[in-house]
This record gives sequence, C-alpha cells and structure tokens, in this order.
Amino acid sequence: MVRSICFFLLASSAAYGQSIGAAPNFEVASVKPSLQPDPGKPMYFGCRGGPGDKRDPIRWRCQNQTVFSLISLAYNLRRYQLTQQPGVIDSERYEIDAKVPEGTTIEQFRQMQQNLLKERFKLAVHFEKKELPGYELVVAKGGLKMQQAESPKTNSEDPLRPGPVISSSNLTKDGFPIIPRGARGMIMMNGKASWGAEATVEEIATMLGTQLNRPVLDATGLSGKYEVGLMWATDNGLRVPALASTGGEPGAPVVYDPDTGPTLAIAIQEQLGLKLQPKKTMVDVLIIDHVEKATDN
Repeated sequence: MVRSICFFLLASSAAYGQSIGAAPNFEVASVKPSLQPDPGKPMYFGCRGGPGDKRDPIRWRCQNQTVFSLISLAYNLRRYQLTQQPGVIDSERYEIDAKVPEGTTIEQFRQMQQNLLKERFKLAVHFEKKELPGYELVVAKGGLKMQQAESPKTNSEDPLRPGPVISSSNLTKDGFPIIPRGARGMIMMNGKASWGAEATVEEIATMLGTQLNRPVLDATGLSGKYEVGLMWATDNGLRVPALASTGGEPGAPVVYDPDTGPTLAIAIQEQLGLKLQPKKTMVDVLIIDHVEKATDN
C-alpha cells in the first residue's frame, strides 16, 4: 500500500539574506489550513507559479506546506539552516494562493513571502553563524558514472510539474518508484526513493544536503549538467539499511537487505560515481524567535 507520495523540486541557489522588514507585498493572498488527505490516496506537496514560472508568473500556489517549509522557501534555506520549534512549525500544513504583481523580480518575490510570514504567522527571526558537521562531495574512486546532458530539456526550468502516476506497473522489481524518462523530480514511497533530474553537481550537492540535513559542498570541480537517475532506501531520511559483506575482504561487494536497499551515501557512489567526505563548515543559521499559527483570512 502506498502510504504517501511526495514530489519535490530542486531548490535554486539565489541569495536569501533579505530583511523581513518593509518590502513588497502580494496583491492578495489566501492562507488556509490544508484538508486532511483521504486514506490511501497520494498527498501532493510543493509550490508552483511566481517569477520564473513561464506558465503562471503572476500566481503563486502551495499545497500541504508546513510553516518550516514556507520559511525555508522564503529565505532559500536548507533544513539544517533553521532552528526547530515544536508544534506550529512542523505539525500544521497550509494552502496558499497569492497574486503576484506583474514584473516582480525573484528577490522581490522572496521578500513578499517573508512579509506574508511576518503578517500571517507573526514570524520573527535573526541570523547567526554556526559551525556544523557536513560533507564535501568529490568524485569517487573509479570515476564518474553520470553522463553529461546533451541539451537542455524544455521543462528544465519548470519550478513544479504534476508528478507521474504511480502504480505497480512503474516500480522496479525491488519496489523502487521509477521516474519516467524526461520527468524531473523526486518520489518517495514505502521507504524507498527515486530522483530524476538534469542537474549540475552543485544542484546534486544541494539535494544531498536537504536529504541528509547537513551542509554538502561541491568539491568536484565539475561543470555542466548531468543526467541523474538515483534510487535509495529511506524512511524520512532516518533509517540505515542492514548491510552485510559478501566475503569480509576490504573492497568486497556490499549486499543490501532486499527489504530496504542502499543508503543515499552508498547509492550516489555506486550509481553516480560521487562520494561524501566529512567536513565541518561555517553556516548562516536562521534562529526563529517567534512564530504562531496563521491568522484567519
């Protein structure tokens, strides 16, 4: 039984250091609690529209977004760059429908999101520098296993696309969801995940940082975009699959528990030819001083 299906988009790398003070506002914005999903049906997560979305640049809509996710989006931060607060920040989910003034820039759009959080959620924040444990992403021994993308896909700049339909006909024999050729996104279901994208190595590092909840720096020196197809076992990023060596010898093949699969770290090495090396780094961390449930519209 598919418990839930999540579609994620690859985050952009624009600057996030805008002030939460006076800034442009949406022309009109509706913020409402999300409805409870029907049992056994997929739940869709994400935001679409706004500057950069050729389909609907003047309307921004979000589905099933936590306050934590909305803050991350407004400041273009990763999860490890935000402090946690129990209750409101990760338990409540919201739907947003906002009208964006024509000609709005990406920077102004982020400021509008920040002001919306300040007005509707009474958000108050400040930044601090902290040293966090993280990783460097390097080319693994044996070389790169990804192919460079031949040409940009027509949908490569789409912020969010409807996800592919999931059924027993598009799962691998091991139960991993298959990203249809040409699709761009991530699918998680039943403790297994697949990601398909045309991405730079820096964008791969960003995805890894999000999934591992640690800063990941691109130290490969590689440029250009690559065709990425990745499958790994996950349980909200916490489960570590049982592993067993086939012979006990250094460098012997690794056998995965058939009910789980490779961890993300092992998957990127075996499937992409990349490797994570531990490295501490200084990071800007957003401290959440105050936040509330959204005020009624």
